[in-house]
Amino acid sequence: MRIIAGAWKGRKLKSWSDRLPVRPMTDRVKETVFNVLSPYLFEDCKVLDLFSGTGSLALEALSRGASLAHGVENHSSCIKLIQKNRSFLPKDKKLWIHKKNVFSFLKQNQKQNVLGSKSQAKIPAFDIVLVDPPFALKAGDSLMQALSSSLLIHKETVIAIETEAGEQLKNRYFDFYLFSKKDFNDKKVWFYKAE
Repeated sequence: MRIIAGAWKGRKLKSWSDRLPVRPMTDRVKETVFNVLSPYLFEDCKVLDLFSGTGSLALEALSRGASLAHGVENHSSCIKLIQKNRSFLPKDKKLWIHKKNVFSFLKQNQKQNVLGSKSQAKIPAFDIVLVDPPFALKAGDSLMQALSSSLLIHKETVIAIETEAGEQLKNRYFDFYLFSKKDFNDKKVWFYKAE
């Protein structure tokens, strides 16, 4: 597993082992995802990586110009791996890691919740949200429902979410509509943005 493009193109990352419950996105799929996202990946872009796993997607975004990334991951061994993978980052590039269940993290940041806690105050609204959940969860629809009514996004946020090939998502979630979909043999990547 490696960083495909940008400032750290070709840098190898520590990846999957039998002890980790992760399924890192393949280089081919990752390249396709970032080709679709490239018009939205501007300097100073803020990226959220849900089910961060190895940190590969967040680090790819930082390599391509994002200034800040937050990863959400609940598995301790994955967090240790992300910490190793981010060790080369210069001081001006930040990858914050939240050890939290993704659904709890999203619930904590719903619009109907009271604002102002210290933990919420540190979390910005993101320009790009990358979602790569375990396929067994079949959670694409519920994740999009939670994200599209979240404080973590704004009217120009772009969301990319990977699902297994048989999982179906809607064309619209609140103000967010499906603007692109990429099909692979065993998976799909869905791209949403607001009108």
